[in-house]
Amino acid sequence: MKLEQSYDVVIVGYGAAGAAAAIEAADAGARVLVLDRGYGGGASTLSGGVVYAGGGTPYQKAAGLQDSPENMFNYLRQEVKGFVSDATLRRFCETSPAMIAWLERQGAQYRGTLCPYKTSYPTDAHYLYYSGNEKAWPYKLEAEPAARGHRQVAKGMSSGHVFFEALRRSAAAKGVEFKPLSRVHELIIENRAVVGVRYRTMELSGPARRQHQRLSQLAGKLGNWVPPAGGKLNAKAEALWQVNATEAEARATSVILSGGGFVFNPEMKARYDGGFKDISPLGTVGDDGTVINLGVSAGGTTDHLERMTAWRFMSPPSALLEGVMTRLIGHLPRSSRFLAQTARPLTAHP
Repeated sequence: MKLEQSYDVVIVGYGAAGAAAAIEAADAGARVLVLDRGYGGGASTLSGGVVYAGGGTPYQKAAGLQDSPENMFNYLRQEVKGFVSDATLRRFCETSPAMIAWLERQGAQYRGTLCPYKTSYPTDAHYLYYSGNEKAWPYKLEAEPAARGHRQVAKGMSSGHVFFEALRRSAAAKGVEFKPLSRVHELIIENRAVVGVRYRTMELSGPARRQHQRLSQLAGKLGNWVPPAGGKLNAKAEALWQVNATEAEARATSVILSGGGFVFNPEMKARYDGGFKDISPLGTVGDDGTVINLGVSAGGTTDHLERMTAWRFMSPPSALLEGVMTRLIGHLPRSSRFLAQTARPLTAHP
């Protein structure tokens, strides 16, 4: 086993959250090591690069939108339904404009070009949009609708990649050490305190590394759209890693777990699927529940694991955004049952 030097902070998982933690720790003077099972970025790089922020950000004001922390809170408390405490939710709403300013200091870029119509993702002409249900009933009854989806300035679907790269560059400039292809499998616990991690890592040199990177990049692109093809490529990359990985450990005063979810862990998904077992997973192979289970191994507890999010896009024609889908079934003889979809203007309450 290769014994690593000691650090002030070790962070497990290098998506946007892990990068933000690394930057804050480095700014506080800590010596930081970040370990990631991939090449960094995780699901953040596959995302649309959209940050939900409001309460009166500069870009909301530039678009002529009126918003306040209280108005934002009144909307979000309807969405979270008590799964986040009021105190935490208020703090998020009150510090939301400062969060955008912090991200800009790390290199992120935003614009106040408001998308005038409802969309799941705006075009390159728009970087501020209604990313939630702010305009929908009954949410708008308790809060004035305000666009809060702040999209990283970039072309097409590259916003997530550009967003993470800004954070990665900022962390690197502050001296954060990053070890990719490093999987933590155990927390070092002494006297009931976490004092480090044990992991396996693959050195980034030689033909095996180049082949692994090519396979991983292709698998990442295909995994969410053609899962069987992505799975085969991931399996090949996994075999390469298993052959070349070596044992190591790192000691630290603090260990931060910042990994993904568990949508690529069949056992956990079956246990907590909440009725979504047949959905197509979105994310990376790193979303396998490992980091969650590491936390549990140290005495941590979990909650709300059955709470998942799923989407079904039913409105390619934008005109359908001004109507409702009605499902008719059960009111006809069994031999004549059918599903019908109709649309009507939203001039009356459904």
